[in-house]
Amino acid sequence: MPSRFEDGKPPRIAFTYNWPFWNAEAAWIFADKPGEFHVLEGFDPNRMSMWSAVSAEFLFVYHPEGAAFGQIARSNADTNALQVLTNDEGDKDDPGFFISPEFGGETLLVANINHSALGIYRDLKSPDGFWTRIATLTLPTDSPYKYISSVETIAPATGIDGTSYFTFLARESADRASPGGIYVLGLGNDPTNRYTRRVDDGFQTNEIAVRMEPEPFLGSNEAFVYYNFFNNATGQSGLRRASTGIELDTNRGWQMIY
Repeated sequence: MPSRFEDGKPPRIAFTYNWPFWNAEAAWIFADKPGEFHVLEGFDPNRMSMWSAVSAEFLFVYHPEGAAFGQIARSNADTNALQVLTNDEGDKDDPGFFISPEFGGETLLVANINHSALGIYRDLKSPDGFWTRIATLTLPTDSPYKYISSVETIAPATGIDGTSYFTFLARESADRASPGGIYVLGLGNDPTNRYTRRVDDGFQTNEIAVRMEPEPFLGSNEAFVYYNFFNNATGQSGLRRASTGIELDTNRGWQMIY
């Protein structure tokens, strides 16, 4: 997995080694120094990891032996210094940094909690160094799918019109072949009125299908989410593009169009 943040240095590449997978170790290298491993101690190969899009850091789930569940950690992509960021309850996955317009451009952390909600963390300068969960974003109560995976931040460096948005897959169960839908949630400044929308076409057609790997894309006029799908009943499969309802107002920048 190549690094995403451009800082004028050679790309970093993260990888696993010493398979089989369930016992794999992980490290990263500078592309021009392939023999210098920066080992990611405590790396959980069963959880997603990601290069930050907004800083020179690698995010992963740190799961020391004997712990009930892992915590989100970051590795500095210059020094390999490791910092564990969270210490609260809940099985964690899909970590990501984003620049939050809601908090004046601070870098916040999003993580998948118990595969059922998105936890938002902020560095409140706690003496123990851990970040504080300041919000928990959940699926609509009437969602037919409850298992969350594949969390991605839309426009992580800027947000859109003052709001941070996230897209993810919700499906029936941990089984990757179970039916699901693609959702978008917003953080915003009003915890009583957060943006929530299912964006795949199954919301209107009631098509039951396997949907996977949502990927956000900012077009010239709108934010979209691409995803893979497969309908077991018809055998139809392919790549689909979902409109999020987030359109570009050329006078004001990004805003919500209902």
